[in-house]
Amino acid sequence: MGIPALVDFWSDKNGCSEVTEDTHGSGLHVVHDGCDGEVRVEHHRLSSGGHSWPESIDGLPAHRVIWDFVSEFRKQ
Repeated sequence: MGIPALVDFWSDKNGCSEVTEDTHGSGLHVVHDGCDGEVRVEHHRLSSGGHSWPESIDGLPAHRVIWDFVSEFRKQ
């Protein structure tokens, strides 16, 4: 399964009803929101870098982008 299909799978599985796409300097940021259980599915599709870990995404360190995402959620 490719990444777009995997993102769609999780979006469908979590009943997400909204999708927004934002083109930015590093590529494309897709957010599936309005999901069951306050879930959100996000994907940063980078225009360069291949399969290597990116140093930054839109000027922010990649680890910071990930932390900003996961820190919004709490285990219930």
